[in-house]
Amino acid sequence: MQNPPQSDKPSGKIESLQMLRAVAALLVAAFHLNASAVLNGGYTGVFNLFEHGESGVDLFFVLSGFIIYFTAAQKPDLTARQFLAARFYRIVPPYWAVLACYIGLAVVLAQALGDASKLPELQTLLISVFILPYPDHVIIIAWTLALELVFYGIFALSYFRFGRTGLLTAMGIWVGLSIALRVQDLFDPRPLAFLLHSAVLEFLFGILIAMAVLAGRAPLRLPALFLGVALFISYLMSGTLLGLTAGREIVAGIPAAFIVYGLTGLKGRQPAWVLLAGEASYLLYLGHLLLFSVLLRAADMAFGFDLLSSSAAMWAMLAAALGVSMALSYYLERPYHAWARRRLKARATRAAQSRTV
Repeated sequence: MQNPPQSDKPSGKIESLQMLRAVAALLVAAFHLNASAVLNGGYTGVFNLFEHGESGVDLFFVLSGFIIYFTAAQKPDLTARQFLAARFYRIVPPYWAVLACYIGLAVVLAQALGDASKLPELQTLLISVFILPYPDHVIIIAWTLALELVFYGIFALSYFRFGRTGLLTAMGIWVGLSIALRVQDLFDPRPLAFLLHSAVLEFLFGILIAMAVLAGRAPLRLPALFLGVALFISYLMSGTLLGLTAGREIVAGIPAAFIVYGLTGLKGRQPAWVLLAGEASYLLYLGHLLLFSVLLRAADMAFGFDLLSSSAAMWAMLAAALGVSMALSYYLERPYHAWARRRLKARATRAAQSRTV
């Protein structure tokens, strides 16, 4: 397997990226709040700044490409099976737990309202449980998670067998097929549109950034950070990249790539609350819609007040989503991850012992 050069090779986590994870999740949550408010009654308040907050997903995809390669390249003894097992424990059980909460709420609403239409259909349940790259998930943003899992599969099949060259070849084929699908306008059947979503290019952006950083060939990172932030803010305000209208992998993905590249140059420790907010970003991303629906219904039933009619109330909902996610991450997710690490370490030890017998 071809590994990156060892000179000037960084190690450990880049803590500045934890902050970006929290920002990305908050952008997506704010986007959904604004969209709900607009649909609810033509809201025109300050949350319209987040009309294009779905770009938080693009930050996540670039981050994922970077982190997956950056981490795996520094573990020469890591196997494909160990990689996939670690990704499974990191992603799937917490997702299933949150999914169960969504389904439970749907059951409660269906019983309370006497309306079986509130229950998800069997096809939707199957798509959601198995995290298939197809629309109609119970958690509407889970299509992004499905695409993430496809990336993990491609990474495992290519990198651990054929090294860096194999990974770049596989990613190039995936991106090329995605571009061909868009050029030919072949977005049906829908599974192809999700398997070959245009945003797959953003995983490649992250991989290339990680390769540059690990090789010690990553100049001008601070200017890149400022440029990326400026371009990203421009996109948030206009939905374009300096007037250019193109796919999200360009108008949002390129600024996201500049930001991730720039943040890799920031040194020093981050405050504990920033690290916790970054850790909580996954739960915030998955659970914010559920929490918002509960808060909206509770306020309506208790006070007859529509939280989406007030910018202050919407800010409070966003803060509540972050606070609840951080608390759940601290008290539940951290212990779970510690248990998962112990389990994975024990499995690796048993595997190593069996090979030496």
